[in-house]
Amino acid sequence: MAEAEAGIRIAQQLSAWQLCLPLLGMLTRVAVARAQMPVAREHLRAMQRLLDEGITSAPEDVGWSFAVFQAADGQPEAALATLEEIHHALPGRLLLFANDPGAAADLVRVALRAKEPAVAGAAVDAARALAELNPAVPSLPAAAAHAEGLLKRDAVALRDAVDRYRATPRTLARISAMEDLAVVEHDAGHRSGAVELLEDAVAEATTCGARRAVERMERRLRRFGVRSRVKSSPGGAPATPLGGLTATELAITRMVAQGMSNREIAEKRGCSPHTVDSHLRNIFQKVGVNSRVALTNALHGK
Repeated sequence: MAEAEAGIRIAQQLSAWQLCLPLLGMLTRVAVARAQMPVAREHLRAMQRLLDEGITSAPEDVGWSFAVFQAADGQPEAALATLEEIHHALPGRLLLFANDPGAAADLVRVALRAKEPAVAGAAVDAARALAELNPAVPSLPAAAAHAEGLLKRDAVALRDAVDRYRATPRTLARISAMEDLAVVEHDAGHRSGAVELLEDAVAEATTCGARRAVERMERRLRRFGVRSRVKSSPGGAPATPLGGLTATELAITRMVAQGMSNREIAEKRGCSPHTVDSHLRNIFQKVGVNSRVALTNALHGK
C-alpha cells in the first residue's frame, strides 16, 4: 500500500503517467478488500482521468480493477462486461491469472453471478492450463483447484486448494477458498465443520485487514445460526471476560490453558499455526490480555 502510493508520487514527478495506472489499480483492489469503497472510487476516478487523456495500460491492470469494484458493488453483469476483453482472450492470454492467481476463482464467481457458466468454465480451463505450464509455482495449482471447486461445488477440490495455499503467501486467496469450502460443507449438512472453517477464515481476514471479507463471512455465520457469544449482566457489562469469544476461540483458549503450543493446537484442529496465531491475536484483544499466562488466568477466573 505505502509502496504503491510512493510509486505514484514518483511517477507523477517524472511524468511517467503510464506507471500510475497499475499502481492505482492495486490501490483500488486494496481499498475494496478493506471495505473502503469511497476510497476505491476515488482511485478509479484518477484512473479514468488518465485514460481520458490517452494514457494506456494492459486490461489486466485497468479492466480488472474496475471489475473488482463493480463486483463488490453488486454489479456482476457490469463487471463481466468490463472483463470482456480479458475473458474472450482465454486461454490464450493468461496474464491476469499469472499476476494474481486468486483472480481465477474471482472470475468464476463473477461469471456465475452473471449467469454466464461458459465464462466460468473458460476461467477454470485457463487456470488449469497455467498450472500445468508452471508446475513449480505452488499457488497456481491451488488457484486451479479453487476455481474448479467453486464452479463444480466440489468440496474435495476446495479442500485441496486450501491445503495448497498454505504453502504460499496468498493469504487472501486461502481465506476465499476457506469461505467457499465452508459454504459447500454447510450445504452438504456439515454445519460444525463449516462454522469452524468460517471462524478460522474470519480470524485470518481480521489480522490482515480484509474488512470486506470479514463482514461477508460474519453475515454467513449469522445465516448459519451462529450468534454473538457476548452475554450481558443486568448492568449491561459482559458476564465474563471470555463472553465474547466464538466457539473456536474458546476451544483454542482451553488448549492454551492446557499448555499446548500453536503448532500442537494447529495439528489438533487441522489448520495452520498461522491460523492459530491469528485467532490468538483476536482472543487477546477481546479478553484484554497480552500473554498466554494472562489468558489462562482469565479462563480460570483469576
